[in-house]
Amino acid sequence: NRGGTGLPSLTSGFIPFGSGIAPIGSDENLFWDNTNKRLGIGTFSPKFRLQVEGNTSLNQTLFVTEAGRVGIGDATPISLLTVGAGDLFQIISEGNVRTITGTSSAPAYSFTGDIDTGIYRPAENIIGFSTSGGERARISPVELNLSVNLLMGGKDINQTANIEPNTDNVFDLGSPQRAYNQTFTKEVCLNSACTRRIFSNDTATIIE
Repeated sequence: NRGGTGLPSLTSGFIPFGSGIAPIGSDENLFWDNTNKRLGIGTFSPKFRLQVEGNTSLNQTLFVTEAGRVGIGDATPISLLTVGAGDLFQIISEGNVRTITGTSSAPAYSFTGDIDTGIYRPAENIIGFSTSGGERARISPVELNLSVNLLMGGKDINQTANIEPNTDNVFDLGSPQRAYNQTFTKEVCLNSACTRRIFSNDTATIIE
């Protein structure tokens, strides 16, 4: 035998270990490259000081898959980096960041010293903003909804304001009387003669 190992031969780089059947065994999945001083686990051709092939876990908390995905608290990460069981926080290979929906009292994006203030997602295609655990503003594809005083020039416009274009192309801040009208210019033509007019507060003024 070789060096008292009980093995008839030793393959270069293979690391002997107790096999349970024979006193000593060896396997290509545990390999030492003595020339380059590299250790391979799951490979007999390591290219780095330590190279591990296959899914890997550290203390059953940090996981690295064979596909190169890293999970912290998640053994089966679906993104390049996942934190929390169930892929709660993700960074995908393109660099996009994805996280939980959150609530007004526990927004998805908050602050270390102010955890009930931040941004969350109340519903699909809607963003909510909260302070002190309550929703204060909501943005949808068609409107901005405020549940706090709206100040313009330091003046309170209205207690609750829904800002969205009405059918007459006017922005109404929610009060019985119109607080702000959109101002815009338009070219008006009559019998091939055209003038540019500025429209504001339902009146038209010729500007050229």
